[in-house]
Amino acid sequence: PACVLLAGRAGLRPVPGKLEAIEGCVQALLHEQLQPRVWEQLGQVYESEQELEDAIKCYQNAARYSTSYGYSDLTSRINRLQQAHVWNLHSAPPQSRQRILPALQEVWTVLQQVSFPHPPGLGLSPPPLKGGGEGDRGVWERGIEGRGRGG
Repeated sequence: PACVLLAGRAGLRPVPGKLEAIEGCVQALLHEQLQPRVWEQLGQVYESEQELEDAIKCYQNAARYSTSYGYSDLTSRINRLQQAHVWNLHSAPPQSRQRILPALQEVWTVLQQVSFPHPPGLGLSPPPLKGGGEGDRGVWERGIEGRGRGG
């Protein structure tokens, strides 16, 4: 399974159930990205292991794609995690803490290759990986539109 591949590639210790949860969420998002609840679940997994940067990205996508689903709760959670992340960056060097879970970008890429094998450059764009500005939306929408054309 892809979760074994992810753990092996990243040199991570097994986290019971969490790699499977990440894999399940990303698989669902590869088929339909506009699922705020799935983005939130993915964020919760990353947050549970203090992988704040990836948790923030997931929550930002959940907020971006939600219409009424817990939007204010998501934005307050994002703000709280961003403050904690900034504090962590200033209090300890980033290399002092080993990652427990694979990075969201890596999971997305591996599962996309496993799920939708095709020539390079024809796949879905990865989820937005920078802060929640409107500039991220263009890359994301191009990925969705590209998928609709058989990509």
